[in-house]
Amino acid sequence: MVETEEAKPKDHGAVPPEISRFLLSESARSLIVRGKPGTGKTTFCLQCLEEIGPDRSIFYFSTRVSDTALYSQFKWLRGKEWRDKILDASRGFLKAIGEDGVDINEYRRPDGDAHKAELMTASRELLGAMYDEKTPPPTSVDRTMLNNLLQQSDMLDLSRLYDRIERRLPKPSYLIIDSLDGLAEKYDLSLPKIAFALQKDLVENSNARIFMVLESEPRLVDYMVDAVVNLDMAEVDRRRIRELTIEKLRGEQVSQHRYLFTLINGRFRYFPPFKAPVAQTPEKWVPVPDIGDMYSSGNKALDEILGGGFPRGSNVFVELINHLPEGVHKLLVVPAALNFGSQGRGVMVIPFSESSAEEFYQLGAQLVGKENAAKLLRIAEIVYPNRNQDKPYVLTLEFTDIQKDYEKWAREAAKLRKSTGQSLLEIVAVETQEARFSAEIYKKFLNVSSEIAAREGDVVIRIAKPGLDSFTQRVANASTVHIKLKTVDGAVIFYCDRPQTQIFCVESAVSSGYPIMNLIPIV
Repeated sequence: MVETEEAKPKDHGAVPPEISRFLLSESARSLIVRGKPGTGKTTFCLQCLEEIGPDRSIFYFSTRVSDTALYSQFKWLRGKEWRDKILDASRGFLKAIGEDGVDINEYRRPDGDAHKAELMTASRELLGAMYDEKTPPPTSVDRTMLNNLLQQSDMLDLSRLYDRIERRLPKPSYLIIDSLDGLAEKYDLSLPKIAFALQKDLVENSNARIFMVLESEPRLVDYMVDAVVNLDMAEVDRRRIRELTIEKLRGEQVSQHRYLFTLINGRFRYFPPFKAPVAQTPEKWVPVPDIGDMYSSGNKALDEILGGGFPRGSNVFVELINHLPEGVHKLLVVPAALNFGSQGRGVMVIPFSESSAEEFYQLGAQLVGKENAAKLLRIAEIVYPNRNQDKPYVLTLEFTDIQKDYEKWAREAAKLRKSTGQSLLEIVAVETQEARFSAEIYKKFLNVSSEIAAREGDVVIRIAKPGLDSFTQRVANASTVHIKLKTVDGAVIFYCDRPQTQIFCVESAVSSGYPIMNLIPIV
């Protein structure tokens, strides 16, 4: 095992910021990582090692997982800077740290009267609380509680571990015990006794930072430590998600107590609350090629998830399950519109009430050119008698007579298909229709629109916000692609009912200067 000097904290954040600050605190700390089997406890602990940095004094003490299994599951540990940190207690731990040949009997002899030692420790703590003077760092490891345990069980490997930590003093050491349940079973000791010994000897009196992995539910040890993190799995529409809950984090301000996370590629990665993309100077949109009988969505990752993109003649339903951050749906539909327009295809839009025709036109003009935008883009707008709406890209509708509006919409669509010689894309905000027409009236024209799209090879994307239950079900029934967006723990998740997909977390990426969805699997 290689022991090296400390390094500066890393500037990345694969774990939540509250936990990162806790890990890198100057004071000695203890953390319990609790969760059922398969929730990601080991992955989280290994990610904590990387957050701390390989150049610190780190001891990873595994009681259940062999080093071979660790290297197989977490391939990034094979690098020498990490390989020398991983200790396998079940197979090679004694061999790895037993080169000094110290007799276990040395650790069985109590160092003086145990009662007096406890009184001295309590006295030091009391005096430290009464005075502001900083206590000098320890130069030896306190073994008071360990000696008590040694009278009940031969704990050679734990004793030698104390030795290793002592050699690093006064520099702090980081110890991860995976798991505390396994340690208690191995020595036939109660879990609280071992946890109390580690907390008192190493954390409070020997400047160590300890992370203890637990699978058992009893909370008796929680009060002993400085922090408790729980890892769990839950379901959204019968799809698995993973959540980290900060139950206790002494000395740190917790701005958010629960986070979504993934274990993709053997790494722990949390998802912060979704942030709206930062506007950038857009470039000319570079079309994403279509594949076979599919139209590209303008996002290669989304195309792959959908099996190639949007099928020709399809009805795509984007359902916003709960209230999402403003503009999330635009990360999905605007790239599709830009990809159609950049290839000379028509795009027709009935926007949400808060959006304007001018907003869509200006974006299209920036990314596909003013001439193309005016020629290919048609944006529905309610008739305003006192506003100049005589613009080639504005399609005025009265929104009072659905039959009349639809006939005008259909005529304009036919003109676009004829002038371009290609199918077109329709983007329809269901909310705009719901505010003016009943679900029964809308159903008729929904069916007609779907039939025309199938016949002409168009793609129709309909978007529904929460609270439109009767409309939502009708649109869902008519859809060939059903996409859902939802917020969970502040993050935005994406998944499909048609085709069936797993859950992805949405982060914003950039294509041609315009934000699009970056979709990260939750595994």
